[in-house]
Amino acid sequence: AMAASVLLLIAGAQWLAGIAASSEAPTARVVNLSGAQWVSGAKEYGQWSTIVSGDVLELREGMVNVFISSGVDMLIEGPAEVRFDSLDRVVVSEGQLAARVGPDAIGFSIETTHANVIDRGTSFGISVNRSEQTDVVVYDGIVDLDVVGHGQKPRRRLAAGEALRVDNRGDLSRINSIRADEFLPPPPAHISPNRRDAVIESVSDNIRLLDTAKY
Repeated sequence: AMAASVLLLIAGAQWLAGIAASSEAPTARVVNLSGAQWVSGAKEYGQWSTIVSGDVLELREGMVNVFISSGVDMLIEGPAEVRFDSLDRVVVSEGQLAARVGPDAIGFSIETTHANVIDRGTSFGISVNRSEQTDVVVYDGIVDLDVVGHGQKPRRRLAAGEALRVDNRGDLSRINSIRADEFLPPPPAHISPNRRDAVIESVSDNIRLLDTAKY
């Protein structure tokens, strides 16, 4: 009887531990949508829809806000294709994405056709053209940038105020001006139509070399 009681206690402890572990596992949900239209035939997500590993968001237009309970808040603007390989690794084939990553989610990574961006506790934006390039801008904190598929190129660390482009040849270039229609601001973001009455059309400088990644 004592042995049976001990076994029941052990089983009960394991069951409770399992519940605790499952309750602490990260979860991802769509917390907001704005004008979201999904690609024909693709899975459609509504507000508070759960996202699990393997899910693909195929957005024809509009914006989606995804929150991962580990501390990752993301905005995705279509047209976009975003695959959640896991809740700490996302693959972006096309589109614009901005993320704010908390200290408990450091190491969260976003991979594109051209680059792999690893967060080190920050907010940053990514713009991906599938056939041409990946653009990365850091608003706050630090990210590590690896070039994908072009041999052993050294990792580049980007800090707040820096931005780089990786083209389809694996070459890096500095982005000297950040346009509102090319990058999303970090969440939380005020979603509003682009202004058409801008007084300043563009800004540039005369730095042409890759001596700095400052924008």
